[in-house]
This record gives sequence, C-alpha cells and structure tokens, in this order.
Amino acid sequence: MSRPRVALLGLSHRTAGLAVRERLAIPATRVGPLYGELKRAFPSTEALLLGTCNRVELYVAAEPLPAREGLLGFLASFQGLEPAVLAPHAYGLEGPEAVRHCFSVASGLEALALGETQVLGQAKEAYGVAQEHGMLGPVLHALFQQAFATAKRVHSETTVGQGKVSVGSVAAQLAGRIFQDLSGHGVLVIGAGEMGELAATHLAEAGGNLLVVNRTFAKAEALARDRGGKAFRLEDLGEALAQADIVVSSAPASADSFLLTSRLVQDAQRRRRRRPLFLIDLAVPRSIHPEVRDLENVYAYDLDDLEKVARENLKGRSEELDACRAIVEEQVAGFLKDRSERHDLQPLITALRAKIQGMREQEVARFPLEARAAAEEATHRLVNKILHDPLEALKTEGPEAVDLLRRLFKL
Repeated sequence: MSRPRVALLGLSHRTAGLAVRERLAIPATRVGPLYGELKRAFPSTEALLLGTCNRVELYVAAEPLPAREGLLGFLASFQGLEPAVLAPHAYGLEGPEAVRHCFSVASGLEALALGETQVLGQAKEAYGVAQEHGMLGPVLHALFQQAFATAKRVHSETTVGQGKVSVGSVAAQLAGRIFQDLSGHGVLVIGAGEMGELAATHLAEAGGNLLVVNRTFAKAEALARDRGGKAFRLEDLGEALAQADIVVSSAPASADSFLLTSRLVQDAQRRRRRRPLFLIDLAVPRSIHPEVRDLENVYAYDLDDLEKVARENLKGRSEELDACRAIVEEQVAGFLKDRSERHDLQPLITALRAKIQGMREQEVARFPLEARAAAEEATHRLVNKILHDPLEALKTEGPEAVDLLRRLFKL
C-alpha cells in the first residue's frame, strides 16, 4: 500500500514582486469557497492554504500527488488569472524538501524579518481553518504539528526571535532612518490588526505621536489608548493624515478602491504646507495607490522596499541561522523516520484492529436489539482503550514488540 506524499506550490517575496503577490492574495472570506472547489477538483487530497503578507502557499498530501501544473492552474483560475502570470514566480516542492520548507516557514526562517513569530500564528490559524473545512488528514495534521514543535524549539533554543522581530519592527526601523528622532512627529498607523499593533508599539516606543485609524473604531480606540495615542474613524482619515509625518498602513485595499488615493494625499499635503510625507504600505493588496509616488514631497515605500532593509539585518547572523537550520534538519529527519515507521507498521495495525473489531461485533450481536446501541458504544470505547498500549508499544519498542504481537494475536 503506497502512502500519501507531501507537496506544496507557492510564491513568496523571494520569488515574486508585490505586484504579483497581491494578485494571488486570497482574503479570509474566500478560503472556504477555495476549499470547496479544491475538494471537487482534487478528491481525496489533504490541503492547507497558508497566506501571509509575503507568501501564498498551498500544501497538499495525496497518492498520487496532483500535478504541479494542475495546482498552479487551479490557483490561477480561482483568482481569475492566467497560469502564465504565476508560472515564472511559483515554486513547487515535494517530499523532504516540502517538509523542510514548511518547518522553516513556521519557524520564521523564510520570513522577511528573520525569526518573526507572526508567521507561526498565521500558520496555526491556517491549520485551524483547514481543519474546520475538513481538509486535514493524518499527513498534514502530523506535518503541521511537527512544524509548530520545530518553531517552538527554534525560538527557545536560539536567539533568532529575541528582540523586536517583525515586519512592523522593520517598518519602524525604516521610519527611524527617515527621522533619526521621532519625537514631535506624527505617526499614523492605519489598521489595528496584529501587524498594525506591532508597528504602533514600535513607533510609539520610538517617541512618535501615535495616531490610529481602523475600520472598526473601537479597535482603533483600544490600540491608541494603550499606547498613549489618538484614534480616528475611517471617515476621518484625511484629518489624521494631515497631522502625520509618517504613515504605516497594514489595512488591505478593498476590491474596488485604495484607502489612500492621490487626491486624499494631495488634500492632506495642502494642509501640511507640503512638508515631506513618508508612507509605508505593509498591506497585501496594497492600500496606497501607486500614483501617490508621483506627488511632490511624498515618499512611498512598500513590502518590497522593506525587504531591502530586512536583508541588511541578516548580515552577521549566519551562525545564528546555522543553529536554526540544524534544529530544522533534526526535526525533518524525525518526522520522515516516524512517517516511514508508521507506514511499515500500518498493515499490522490494520490487521490487529480488524481482528479485535470482528470479535467485538460478534459479541455485540448476541445482545437483544434494544440493548445493542448501548453495548456498541461501551465496547467501542473498551476496544480503543485495550488497543492503545499495544499500538504505542509497536511504535516505540522495536522489532521485538512486533514479533510478540504477531504471535500473541496470531496475525
């Protein structure tokens, strides 16, 4: 019996510019429909979609695996794109390479800001969503549980995640380059989600006068209050913009409009007497219209620009990264060994369960009809409890336990 294999198809900031990534970005409201179509297109395939500001990756497990071209065509079609738009930027990995990549991503080793923990939270959320939609089977369940364990080891056994490591911290670092001292400068954060919260924290700590805008005003109030700032409603964005010198936006554009348009920024600039205005767009899709870059004394940055700052941060951290990679390799080896052993034991486990279940069913059939439902439930629980220890021994005790079990149960 062949076992399901693991593969992934995706693109990230390492392979695709922001203009391509935002076209493939799949909002949370569309993940459910995507899984529905995926089930129809690839029956009996486990799947998990991981989307962050810097990557979109589709993990699958099946035997046989769906073809890379099939997965690429599926994602492109779902987003209304031609496969040729994504093909030059997409990567596909299988087997150990896919496992290694998954563990590295969860550990923050493939992130724009090396060692960030935000991606781990996003991976756990994606795992939960896939589970809710019935897309996880034993393979991807085990893969991501091991990925979470790997991330825990990486962050507890190395210093890679210590300090302020996040996209928000990189944005604050860029703001610090623009103004060496943020004291007295208005810093506007648009979006009160996790990324906006991180950016607000770093910028407030750097001394900026914090202003917060969010679609839900209560969240803007809470974020501003906790950091000594001032909250604005979304309809008052222009007023907040007129008080800012630096703007950090993590709120994605809606389907038909940008949050910061050229006209809105021009109006704010007139009120600001055209002082230099710096805009940092952390959103995918981008929330700042590209035409804003053409305005006088307006300087706009996006995630691609932040990547350059992040690359500079990697200098001198090779030893730290090597220690992280060593943990990942150890975890990958353990995962693959466990998968191999479980596969080798599967026929024996199946035979043992079948024999015990057969005996249970025979005994349940002796009960009067009115008592069988209760007997079915009670004996089912009893069988699982009886089988638990022998099955665990199979996985841990080696060949001796296998031979003993075969003889004891005449398998």
